[in-house]
Formats: sequence, C-alpha cells, structure tokens
Amino acid sequence: MSKEKKIVSQSQPASSDSNVEEVLTRTEQFIEQHQKKLTAAAIALIVLIAGIYLVNRYYLKPREEAAQADMFTAQNYISIDSFKLALHGDGVSYLGFLEVAEEYPFTRASKLARYYAGICYLKLGQYDEAIEQFEKCRLKSPLITPMCLGNTGDAYVEKGDLEKAVLYYRKAAGYSDNDL
Repeated sequence: MSKEKKIVSQSQPASSDSNVEEVLTRTEQFIEQHQKKLTAAAIALIVLIAGIYLVNRYYLKPREEAAQADMFTAQNYISIDSFKLALHGDGVSYLGFLEVAEEYPFTRASKLARYYAGICYLKLGQYDEAIEQFEKCRLKSPLITPMCLGNTGDAYVEKGDLEKAVLYYRKAAGYSDNDL
C-alpha cells in the first residue's frame, strides 16, 4: 500500500503542472486575441484618471479658493445680523451667499453658502426658502449636516408642521455617533 501512495503522490505534481501551463496558455491566448481592446481600455483608464486629477487640480481647487474668498464678506454680515446683505450681497463689490452658491457649483463652499443662505432665510422668516436652501446644502460634515437638519426642523416648527419637524430633529440626532 505504501508503494501505491508514493506513486499517486508523484503523479499529482505532473498533472497540476500541466493545469498551470494550460491556464497560462489560455491567458496568453486571450491577451493575444484581445490585445487591441485591452490596450484601448488601459489607455482610456489612464486618460480618465488624468482627467479627474487635472479637473480637481486646475479647475475645482482654484474655484474653491475663489468661492471662499467671495464668501468672506457675507460671513461678516451674517455675524452682525445683516441677513439681507449676507444673502444677496451689495450688487457691486461682493457676492451674497446665493450668488456664491450659483457661481461656484460643485465646490464645498457652494454647499456651505447654501447652508448660510438657509440660516438667513430662517432669520428673515422666509421658512419655505430656508427649507429649500437647507435641502440643497448636501454637505457631508459631522458638524454642519446635523445643524442643517436641525435648522430644517426649526423651519418646519415655525410653519406649524410638527410631524416633519420631529422627523428632521431625529435625523439630526441620529446623524453622528458623537454623544455630544
């Protein structure tokens, strides 16, 4: 019996080697048959990655910085309770939150401007507009997002819709794992 086991164990590596060779041969054949398609796919992937990098580096990053700079004066006006000026700007030398949100789409500053615009509308008693701005905010921030949801709840309370207000307060409370 021990001779049979030795014979079987010696023949197994030979069959596994032939299986590996067969798989390699199939892979090589596939690559040879589809070489143009694979090359085109690789080039397309490289171009896509380079395009994303270039758009982020040379388009979005400078726009983000410009949006932050344009929002500075509006942030100062909101801190002194000049909500209309913060919201609409002065029309001459600086932009309000609404203009920043419109002129710089796809930036974090645009989303933050939507949040600030919602605050301004809430303070001005324009609750439907506040809710609209808060819903457009879409920031994924552990601090701003729960505040945005809570302020949406505040707007619904002011409108008298307590069911929706409670819904937004619960969303705000459950947004983060932070116990504070």
